[in-house]
Amino acid sequence: MREVISRIASFYFIGLYINIVIADTAKEVEKHLELGKQYLAKGQFPEALQQYHAAIELDPTNYQTYYRRATVLLASGKVKAALPDLDKVVELKPDFTAALTQRGNLLIKQGKFDEAAADFKKVLKTDSNNSEVKEKLTLIDQLREWTKQADYYFENDDFHNAEALLDKSKMPSSSW
Repeated sequence: MREVISRIASFYFIGLYINIVIADTAKEVEKHLELGKQYLAKGQFPEALQQYHAAIELDPTNYQTYYRRATVLLASGKVKAALPDLDKVVELKPDFTAALTQRGNLLIKQGKFDEAAADFKKVLKTDSNNSEVKEKLTLIDQLREWTKQADYYFENDDFHNAEALLDKSKMPSSSW
């Protein structure tokens, strides 16, 4: 009987310890997230990135942290580096429309029209009235057509018209 009580007490204390560790980790993550937010607001991107890196190390399952880090990467001009974080956000929270929209925008810029369209269509399943996403899908159709026409011109040695279409199809610069 004494052995049973001893085991129960051991499990109780182990559970208590785990709860304390989890609570401390959550507080530490929140501290890093808040500092990252403050640095981002001041335009101090390297410092914000450090905070988000630290938060992700403590809790790699927090989709918001990856999204915030992607936002900092985009704001600092590191577009390609932001894509894996957006991928992770969508992996962790497939219905997070802000990440799907942001990732779709990046995929358009990379000429990955099918992947971008898939992200935008997922957004519309959740938010069927999203006019920005509807415009992006229309844009993708136009970009596909221009690319097809440019390929035709290029194959027929009409480089002037091919170049004009490709210039026309360049995405406008965004704020990031």
